[in-house]
Amino acid sequence: MKKLMIITLLGLLVLSLALPLAAQQSSNFAYTGPTTNQVAAADQTAWSFVNSGQRLTTGKTNSVVLADLNGNSDLHILESNDFSNRRWTNDGSGVFFFLPTNYGTGGQETAVADLNGDGHLDFFVARGRVTLADTGENQVWLAAENNSFITFQNSGQQLGNANSRGVALADLNGDGFVDAFVANSRYGGDPPVSNANTVWFNDGAGNFSDSSQRLGTSDSEAVALADLNGDGFVDAAVANGGSNNRSNKIWFNDGSGNFSDSGQDLGFDWSWDVVIGDVNGDTYPDLVFGTFGGNAQLWLNNGSGVFSNSGQSLAEGQSVALGDLDGDDDLDLVTGRSGVVGSNQVWENDGSGTFSNSGLSLGAESPYDIALGDVDSDGDLDILFAGTGTDQVLWFNQTPQYFEVVATIYLPMIVR
Repeated sequence: MKKLMIITLLGLLVLSLALPLAAQQSSNFAYTGPTTNQVAAADQTAWSFVNSGQRLTTGKTNSVVLADLNGNSDLHILESNDFSNRRWTNDGSGVFFFLPTNYGTGGQETAVADLNGDGHLDFFVARGRVTLADTGENQVWLAAENNSFITFQNSGQQLGNANSRGVALADLNGDGFVDAFVANSRYGGDPPVSNANTVWFNDGAGNFSDSSQRLGTSDSEAVALADLNGDGFVDAAVANGGSNNRSNKIWFNDGSGNFSDSGQDLGFDWSWDVVIGDVNGDTYPDLVFGTFGGNAQLWLNNGSGVFSNSGQSLAEGQSVALGDLDGDDDLDLVTGRSGVVGSNQVWENDGSGTFSNSGLSLGAESPYDIALGDVDSDGDLDILFAGTGTDQVLWFNQTPQYFEVVATIYLPMIVR
């Protein structure tokens, strides 16, 4: 067995996704006993995941983030909901309890990073328009330490007035501060509301200003950030969908935070989600798009930011996540589709970017989002499904790991 030291970087190194993230739990915790889902795998004893038995939250959850929110090295959960953006705290073993806090409403996605340079993780909430009267301003919540307990306070900023669907954080203009790229969509065909994507620059103190860029005319659902063309600047991959079914887009950064359309059209399905990672081991970041009502799509990067469809027939999945689930040093794929029982699947990577169905079917939940992270501190990645049902469902990973984890080092993180 090979030994591996995992250095965990969340954020720009979304490519490595072998990192721990965060998880949470519920006040109406209902434990029904662990359920094991395991199948034989070609190169291991078995793929094995156990349902934790926890039922976290109630109502539809738009997205979840796993992150160390209180500096204790455990992964906690931030959930984004139409009715309440909330936080769940991990006891260190992957058992979560609900903190009775409310971080605003209308959250479509939350991204986490140290936004004001104080060493604590803050978060940026992309808010959607719940009604036509809702102006949908995005919010910034800053961490504050009170007697060694971390709380979060609304900074009071009201950023934009679009129907925001997704957000990703990174230093986009090279000044050392974490900026925001926000994916926007129309709401109910309301013409006054722009669906162009926006870029917000951070002054280093967590105050954001509009770059005045309006990127694209499609209904965008999600965005992921990484250096896609190897020039050292952080670019954007945007999943587009909606009724106009526009193509997914790559936006190249000139290094000053100014983005231009690469001219590529990466599929014309209704895309819902996008993740970035080097799936074939050539060191170039590749893309996986989750599509609504269709199969997830893998696009391979030639190193210059030019992408080609791998042609693989993957699972139906609108939500996708990449991570090394079996410890063999390549990125596996988790897929989920709302409204389709049995669509929560794990796809095993052979190391060359060719995926095969592991045979796992993880529950009947209907996920809007998937988060991966080591929530029980045993050195492997667990899976949290969050979606349209009445709960989030957490599955503990018990798959034999190819590598023995001898140490995990946590560094400051930027989380999608």
